[in-house]
Amino acid sequence: MTLLAGAAWLCLALPGTGRADEKPAGPSDSELVRQLTGSGDKAERERAALALGDRAIAGTVELTKKDREALDRHVADAIRAAALPRDRNESELLVQRLWTLALPALLDGLDRNETYSFSVRMLTVLRDEAVVQAIVAKAQANKDPKRGGLFRFALSGMKGATRPRVPNRPTLDEKEAGRLYRETIEPALETLP
Repeated sequence: MTLLAGAAWLCLALPGTGRADEKPAGPSDSELVRQLTGSGDKAERERAALALGDRAIAGTVELTKKDREALDRHVADAIRAAALPRDRNESELLVQRLWTLALPALLDGLDRNETYSFSVRMLTVLRDEAVVQAIVAKAQANKDPKRGGLFRFALSGMKGATRPRVPNRPTLDEKEAGRLYRETIEPALETLP
């Protein structure tokens, strides 16, 4: 075996090296959900949320139905807690750490007056094409005329650049935000009741 072939074989044999599609080293996704939802240690919960969000952005997170339900309940609790000024900052950071994993609970938050404002603010920070499409789909499925105006209001306010507070989260600059608004949001607003 040549030195180069030996080095290649060694890289494939070592955990965390070699193929890009390997699961990341460290706790499993299920263990991270358990740490996030059950740990009494704030730093451990923050690390778990950040790791889950990083994995979601990388497209490597895989949650069981039970994990997804536990995570959604945890995020929904944080969204409700954001109604209190003392808890708003922590809720905002949790959502931004989890990033797209918080999306289902945020979309549900649009349906309740007490969670609407926080959900809109966080969806604006998380927004990309997929987030906007999810809001549009929810608005189109809406049967309550009172809520219809709230969906329109949420979408019409999604202008300008975003700047998440958690490092290494995707951001929209002014140019990309403008393109998304012109090409996706404005046409959607014209079709909503």
